[in-house]
Amino acid sequence: MDKIDSYIRKNIGFEIEKNSFKNLKAEMLQEMDKTSSLFSLRRVYKKFKKKFKSLKVDKPKNTLKIAVIGELYTAMEPFSTYFLEEELAKMNIEIKRFTNVSYLLWQKALFTRFMLFRSRKYCKYTLGADGLDNVYRVLYASRHHFDGIIHTKPFGCTPEIGALPIIQKAANDASIPILFFSFDSQTSEEGVKTRLEAFYDLIKIRKEKL
Repeated sequence: MDKIDSYIRKNIGFEIEKNSFKNLKAEMLQEMDKTSSLFSLRRVYKKFKKKFKSLKVDKPKNTLKIAVIGELYTAMEPFSTYFLEEELAKMNIEIKRFTNVSYLLWQKALFTRFMLFRSRKYCKYTLGADGLDNVYRVLYASRHHFDGIIHTKPFGCTPEIGALPIIQKAANDASIPILFFSFDSQTSEEGVKTRLEAFYDLIKIRKEKL
C-alpha cells in the first residue's frame, strides 16, 4: 500500500481522467481486503501496480516537487490538514511524503543512526519523536532538488517545536523554501488554501528564475 501511495503522490496531480487514481486505489483496497494469504496479497499488488502504471498522465519533465514532512499524525491523516496533499495535487505538484506505515513499523529504527550521521552538522543527538527525521528530510529534499518543503504539526507538539529552529536553519543553508503549518481547532480551511496558493506562487517564480 505504501509503495502504491508513493507512486500516486508523484503522478495524481497530472492524471488525464479525473479521479482515475482515487477510484483505482479504492478498487485495490477492496481486493486486498478479500485476500487470505501473503501469496494472494502479492498477486493483487502486482496486478494493480501494472494498472496504476497504465493510467494516462500528462506530466512535464520540469514539474514542481514538494516534500511533506512533520509530525506523524498530521503527515498521515489527511482530515487533520484539510486534505493538504489533495490541494497540492490540484496545483500539478509532485508530492513526496516520508512518513507511512512501513516507516513507523521498521524503517525508522533501521535509519536513525544513518539520519543522525547525515544531520551531524545540525544535530548531535536525536530530538525525540520525529525531530531528527525532519532535519534529515530537509537535507534530503535539498540534495534531490525539491522546489519546496511543507512542515505540518499539531499546535503544542513539543518535539517539533524544539526542532523548528534547526529545520529552519537547515532550509536556509540549503536555500530551499519551507512553509510551516501548526494545526488546532482555530485553523481554517480557507487559511490553509490561501497559504498554499501563496507558497505555490513563490516556488513557481523561484523555479522559473533558476
